[in-house]
Amino acid sequence: MTDNILEIKKELKRVAKMRGLTRIQKYNMMIETSKKLSEKEKKLLMKEYKRDYESWDRVKDITELVTTFLTGVGLVVTVFGIFFGNKLTTFEQFKSILVMVGIVSVIAIMGISGIQSWRSNNLNRIQYFLDILEEKE
Repeated sequence: MTDNILEIKKELKRVAKMRGLTRIQKYNMMIETSKKLSEKEKKLLMKEYKRDYESWDRVKDITELVTTFLTGVGLVVTVFGIFFGNKLTTFEQFKSILVMVGIVSVIAIMGISGIQSWRSNNLNRIQYFLDILEEKE
């Protein structure tokens, strides 16, 4: 038995990724593809896309976790500086600690940026598919 919904979902994704087409051409191709679904299948696919949208929207929790981690690292370094500041023998030791914290921070920020970009691309794509499916004929 063929899964018509899965086939249409794959086709919509393929059309969305096509290069060299205008927006109106993609739109028309997607409308034609979505017409292959029955009303019941269309409703099921829309519900599936809405669940996908909500799950991609929860990815922001990862960025909040990383942000909290960075805040914690900053607090640990501050406490370290307060308690052990007078025990450091040279400014070079403190500078190396700051460089290590800076490197971790930059890597974390790059990770957050990548995750946010990935999340927003998927949210936009799913919302576009929902708009196509909700289109009245």
